[in-house]
Amino acid sequence: GVGIYGNYDFEKQSFVVISTFPGSSAEYGGLQPHDSVILVDDLPITEELGNRLRGPECSVVVAKVQSPGEAPRDVMLMRYRI
Repeated sequence: GVGIYGNYDFEKQSFVVISTFPGSSAEYGGLQPHDSVILVDDLPITEELGNRLRGPECSVVVAKVQSPGEAPRDVMLMRYRI
């Protein structure tokens, strides 16, 4: 994974960050508590699509992240074994 601990909000199609793992790509990417991941590789967060933040080790994923009160931004994250 990318090193995020959080909760899914399928009604709002988002994944809300609670914390990042120390030394993870999510931490290096600047993700903070209360940020929302709203798209993963341009696909919405839904139960049907599963957890697309996980995947093969050393593969890249692009997450559209929105911090409270700010515009969404793209963050490129590398997946590692956590």
